[in-house]
Amino acid sequence: MKRLLSVITLGLLVAVPSFASRRVLPLVGHAPGAQGTFWTSDLQISSKSALAQHITLRFHPNGQPEVDRSIDLLGNESVLLEDVVHPEHFGRTDDTTWIGELEIESNDDFSATARTFTHDSNRNDDNGTFGSVDDSMDPSLLPTGGTVTGIRVDDSFRSNIALTNATDHSVTVHFDIRRRDGSVAAHDDVPVGAHQTAQISAGRYLQPGDDKAFSMNWSSDDKAFVVVSTVDQKSGDPTNYSSVGAPSSTLFFPLIGKTAGANGTFWTTELNATNSEDRSGQVEVEYQGDDGVHKTASFSIPARGSFHSDDIFQELGVSSGSGFMNITSTVALNASARVFNTREDGSTFGSNVEPQQRASKSSLVQIPGVRRDDNFRLNVAIADDNGVDATGTIRFFDDKHNEIEDQQFSVPAHSSRQFSVTKTSIHVGSGEIEVETEHGVQVTAIASNIDNHSGDTVMHESEQENERQQELEIRMSTKSAAPGTPITFTAVTPAGSQISSISWDFGDGSSATGAQVSHAYTAGGEFKVTMLVTLASGATLRKAEDVEITGNPQQGGGASSFDFSWTPSAPQPGQSVTFKAIIGGSAPAGAVIKWTIEGVKTTGATVTHTFAAAGSYEVEAELEQEGGAGTLQATHEVQVGGGTQPPGNGATAIDFSWSPSSPKAGDMVSFNASVTGTPVAGSSIKWRMPDGSRPTGANVSFTFATAGSFSVEVEMEQPGKSNIQRQRTVTVAAK
Repeated sequence: MKRLLSVITLGLLVAVPSFASRRVLPLVGHAPGAQGTFWTSDLQISSKSALAQHITLRFHPNGQPEVDRSIDLLGNESVLLEDVVHPEHFGRTDDTTWIGELEIESNDDFSATARTFTHDSNRNDDNGTFGSVDDSMDPSLLPTGGTVTGIRVDDSFRSNIALTNATDHSVTVHFDIRRRDGSVAAHDDVPVGAHQTAQISAGRYLQPGDDKAFSMNWSSDDKAFVVVSTVDQKSGDPTNYSSVGAPSSTLFFPLIGKTAGANGTFWTTELNATNSEDRSGQVEVEYQGDDGVHKTASFSIPARGSFHSDDIFQELGVSSGSGFMNITSTVALNASARVFNTREDGSTFGSNVEPQQRASKSSLVQIPGVRRDDNFRLNVAIADDNGVDATGTIRFFDDKHNEIEDQQFSVPAHSSRQFSVTKTSIHVGSGEIEVETEHGVQVTAIASNIDNHSGDTVMHESEQENERQQELEIRMSTKSAAPGTPITFTAVTPAGSQISSISWDFGDGSSATGAQVSHAYTAGGEFKVTMLVTLASGATLRKAEDVEITGNPQQGGGASSFDFSWTPSAPQPGQSVTFKAIIGGSAPAGAVIKWTIEGVKTTGATVTHTFAAAGSYEVEAELEQEGGAGTLQATHEVQVGGGTQPPGNGATAIDFSWSPSSPKAGDMVSFNASVTGTPVAGSSIKWRMPDGSRPTGANVSFTFATAGSFSVEVEMEQPGKSNIQRQRTVTVAAK
């Protein structure tokens, strides 16, 4: 995704009492660029409060004194500030051009996003713009080091490195630029003044043709921000690669594609991945297409080295399609996927998609700062990485947060879909998209603004994606209850964070404080529960969830509470676990208890389940009551394995053979798995057959009813280690 950073909406209590929230944008400007380009920045600010706000914009242009201006926002209002740091806005009458850091301060909570862009100078002003979207950040949460990928210096691309210091004193940033094999190609120490940005051309250190893909490790003596902007030499389109995201061994990309575009163009997905560790690793890429295609590819990655593919679909053996991508690795990675279009002249433009986590899914996704007018159209992509279909409503709100249109959506399980927001033609400069699903199904959503002239796409992530970076979660004893039924709300806060206070707004005019609270609603309806966590630094983290109150108040006509227990309380892999429902009050005749464990649904007051691998598993139970008593729900995390690493070094590869080797339609075919290395205790083998069935075990059989070429996949799940997979094509002849 084209952005510098995406973090949770945060508020920092700074020394000046009149300001409650503070953000920074590391680099905005009104200045000429290379090859005849001229760059400007548009700013979208959205109030996250019902109160009016007085907002100060303080600009720190490089090498010049700071300047400031103010604006006022009504409650829940959003505004688009075009060419936000044009000198005239700060009382300058000369032809000043400048770039630098922008601080934004307010008396209440807000979110802010900047788009920095240029016109296509190789054509004319009527052919649109190319640019990149950057989310604002709380400077107190910036890191002191990191890894950034996507650096290129060749005939097609140039890269610029921006080092931003958001502190009140000078810092020194050290960096190593590394080749694909992990060797150091260049290094430097760069001093950066307070609230200044140092911009450096990567061509200062690298020779064209030395390597196609470079990465960079950096460290600073205080909090700093590093971003690489890689620019297409022909189109001038930039792609920003940020180092703020923490490396991970599991990465989820909700939308990638390789599809035909307009005027003979073709959209493709490029993948960059950098190893942040001092040891080599194995990486597996899994693609799930909207058309049911499921492919995997594996590769090795050197210590501190990188993997680069101009077309990840080619690596996967897929000619075209769209869907989502999972990456699992034995080492921690920083990765990005650039989805781009290629013109007939070879120039490209596109958008960088940053990895997300499944924890960012939600049944209510909110995406602020979107635009739709004569120059930009608006699309929404929804990814359903679940075992059930997702249906619901897409709502579009204008600058005053008035709902101006809605549309229904349906996304099949394990797929993604894109929807155009076109029901009305009302112009919106800075609006909000809301995606709400039915039945609590959780999805990932991304909004895309497309320039109607150039076709350049910029993407906006949901606030749920911002929140996952802080590992903030609301756990509820039930998400659906009858009036009068107490519901327990528990705060799950960032590991190691220093919490000052936790407050709750239950959406019905009631509130409470504390890490765990209880509340009973007096009337039916759907309520939004909001948790506000204040850190010792003054930063505030916000999370919201929905709760549904159905039926009539409890008067002995139904259960008053519902929960469950399990034994043993700390099960091991392969050990049978008994789950038992706990019902308060009297459930009416015909009440049914339904369970969902590892995607398996069953019923009964007492059920058993065996977890094959160590880990944390979400178990959900529902008590369905007739006669208006409503449905009660309970959810718990079950820890399997107790954090102890099972014996075994772990299998490193899996493969399989089949007999007969040249089957015919109607033949029963035996499949036999073989592994390399020693599997971890508690490992299990699963297969994916052409009919969607998932048999388990090292040896299974399957009957092909018709002739053709069929994909068969085997997977080994290993407790505490990455899964390993192998996919093969079985050709079946006619009888």
